[in-house]
Amino acid sequence: MPDGVTVQIKGLAEMERNMLHLADDLNKRACIEAARAGANVLRKAIEDRLRNTFRSHTGRAYKSIRISWRIRGRGVSGTTVYFNVGLGKDSAGVVPFYMRFWELGFQHIGRGAKRRNIHRRRLGKGLRGIGKHYQRPFMGPAFEAFKQQAVDALADKLRAFIEQHRSEL
Repeated sequence: MPDGVTVQIKGLAEMERNMLHLADDLNKRACIEAARAGANVLRKAIEDRLRNTFRSHTGRAYKSIRISWRIRGRGVSGTTVYFNVGLGKDSAGVVPFYMRFWELGFQHIGRGAKRRNIHRRRLGKGLRGIGKHYQRPFMGPAFEAFKQQAVDALADKLRAFIEQHRSEL
């Protein structure tokens, strides 16, 4: 699985030329605001998908969808803004770890060597394991469905920022 998403944005060369004329602090702020706009689109999509998939859960899972970010490098050509949208601690400081099991699925094989040996033999024969917990993914499908809208929001925010600061070019 790739670490990121590679996209094509029309007019990116022109935006980059305009941003090269801005000060470094404005470039940094533009990158952060644009990436945050795209991350907010993904966060809302994940929350909506979570609400549609799990109707009976408490609000802890909804509150734990967080956006974290960090910046590497300086200037336009060397700046990389990393945004991570996913499960984190909620407002009470609790991580809903069980949501990762829903996203990825897991297999419970029981306790003790005897159960593990039965499990290994079944897998060797091509049979299903014991206590299979099937996936009910919500983050992956939301990302796949809304990644283009997130990129569009990022590009729109970047264009708006450049238009707003055009007098400083």
